[in-house]
Amino acid sequence: MRAVTPRRIALLLLALVLAGCAGPAPVKVPVVQGPEFTFFVAADAHYGQSMWDNNEASNKANIDAMNALPGSAYPAEAGPGAVAAPVGVLVAGDLTDTGEYLNWNGYWLLHRHDGFRCDFGIGGEGRIKYPVFESYGNHDITNNRTVVINGIKERNRRREGLRLSPEGLHSSWDWGSVHFVNLNLYPGGPGTANNSLAFLKDDLAQKVVGSHRPVILFHHYGFDSFSCEERWWTDAEREAYYETVKDYNVIAIFNGHLHAQDHLQWHGMDAFIAGKAADGNFLVVRITADSLTVACRTQQGWGQCWKKAIVQTP
Repeated sequence: MRAVTPRRIALLLLALVLAGCAGPAPVKVPVVQGPEFTFFVAADAHYGQSMWDNNEASNKANIDAMNALPGSAYPAEAGPGAVAAPVGVLVAGDLTDTGEYLNWNGYWLLHRHDGFRCDFGIGGEGRIKYPVFESYGNHDITNNRTVVINGIKERNRRREGLRLSPEGLHSSWDWGSVHFVNLNLYPGGPGTANNSLAFLKDDLAQKVVGSHRPVILFHHYGFDSFSCEERWWTDAEREAYYETVKDYNVIAIFNGHLHAQDHLQWHGMDAFIAGKAADGNFLVVRITADSLTVACRTQQGWGQCWKKAIVQTP
């Protein structure tokens, strides 16, 4: 056995430091082969909302429900078959309640509290078993805090296969023939939207134009009466959004913010609201060669279901 010398110890410590500098390993965005796949949509986890009602425990229970659902039969309204393992989970904003470091990263207070980042890993390394694609909401930027935004940028850098906006915040990718775009708070210009509309215009022009490929968009603010109040986003911003997407085959838009599950149409496009994750709500979305099915999942089991025909042209 070779002697353990101070020099060898120093070299070992240096190697460990250099290995740590490489940062966490990258995670590849799942590749979908064929036209059929499933994904989940959640929103409004609000980590840190209250230290008294154990908001974290509620979110963990919802994650456990997502983990356990594959293999369960769909309700009759959604058609035959069982829920497949999702290729990913979209989380449409308000990941934290106040955008503070403790809400995002967790903390110790008598016992360990896990923040959003700990429970929702990016590739199954957290409590949730599936890849996660998150957007920020208005609560995440409370008092102009940047912890969550910077955290999303860091997580995006680890995701191999995303097309990123110049600052690394907004993103897009393909699952099968369907093109997904994450617009974070809402599609808008400078300010709290961080130029997401410009990214959307460029992304659709680069990846979708002329193809009639199905497109799915998600962001925090939606189109219900509460979300359309001027304090969130304006009529002019929504009109600019519509002008950007009106000539594309947008088969669904997923939102949060309202804390209730619902479906509505905006300029003839279907928009679905995920409900509040901390209350046990999420959406199960199944895409086949010719249909899209959205089924609500609650603490009580299955809720409303919606199904529509889609045309997929690669």
